[in-house]
Amino acid sequence: MYSYDVKVLPKETSLWGGAGITIPIMSNSLLICRNDELGVPLKLFTKKSPTSEDQYGTLAPGETYIFRLNEVTLIGAETTDEKSDSMVRCTIVCPQPN
Repeated sequence: MYSYDVKVLPKETSLWGGAGITIPIMSNSLLICRNDELGVPLKLFTKKSPTSEDQYGTLAPGETYIFRLNEVTLIGAETTDEKSDSMVRCTIVCPQPN
């Protein structure tokens, strides 16, 4: 398990991966994202390639969402307004088979 914090801005902010990554990993790992209780709502999205984006909706302050890292090159977020920011606690976990 590995945890880190990301400050999400009004522009596209990477929670995992990057805009320059073109080949997704094949993994059963999970990314747990928790928006700070004192933060602002965030728009979540993933990319499988530089031109393919899937919108996941809005994560409110204090809420958590879990992404599979399989077949994505970027997991991102941005604030829902043009002036606020929010901290997201990201935790990567690798489930073990039984």
